[in-house]
Amino acid sequence: LLPADVQAQWLKSALAASTAPWKLVFLHHPPYSSGTGHGSETDVQWPFEAWGASAVIAGHDHTYERILRDDNGDGAVMPYFVNGLGGRERHGFPANGFVQGSAARYAASFGAMRLAATSTRLHFEFHSIANGGTLVDSYSLGIAAPIDLTLEVNGSQPASRLQSTAGPYAIALDMDPGSVDHSLLWAVGF
Repeated sequence: LLPADVQAQWLKSALAASTAPWKLVFLHHPPYSSGTGHGSETDVQWPFEAWGASAVIAGHDHTYERILRDDNGDGAVMPYFVNGLGGRERHGFPANGFVQGSAARYAASFGAMRLAATSTRLHFEFHSIANGGTLVDSYSLGIAAPIDLTLEVNGSQPASRLQSTAGPYAIALDMDPGSVDHSLLWAVGF
C-alpha cells in the first residue's frame, strides 16, 4: 500500500474532515516497531502526522512500544504505539538497534492499554498483568490555552511571573509550603 492508494486516500480525507479533538489511527501492522517478531511495516509508513492524526496504535508484534516521531518536520512529535501483548506468545526486542524515536519498550509479561480522553487531554497507559496490573508506561497529549501565572514566595510580592504560549502542554508551578528551602515543585498539567 502506498499513500496514493485508495485506502490511504480515504484515511487522509477522513482525518482532514474530522473536527474531533483527537484523531486516532488503528492498524494491525505497525508502521514502526523494534520488535523481533515482525518489525516495521514500510507499506503503512504513511504521513499520518501531516494528515492530522494525533496518534497511531497498531499490534502484530507481540510487544509494547511507544515511538515518538516528527515525520512532518514541524518540531512536534506524534506517538506511535505497538500494543500486541494481549495474550498470545510474546516477542522480544533486539539488544540494540531500536527504531528511531523508540521511547519505551516492554515484553516481560502480557498487558493492555488504557486511554482516557477529554476535549483537551488524551492520556495513554500501558499496564502489564504482573502483580495484578502494573503501570509500565504512560504518555499524554494536551491542548492548552495560554496561561498567566504569578509566583509568590512566603506571601510577599510576586517573585516571578511566567506566561505560557498556546501549545500542546501547560506547566504549573507550585511552592512546597513544607519545604525549608521553598524549592519549587513542577507539575505538568494536561
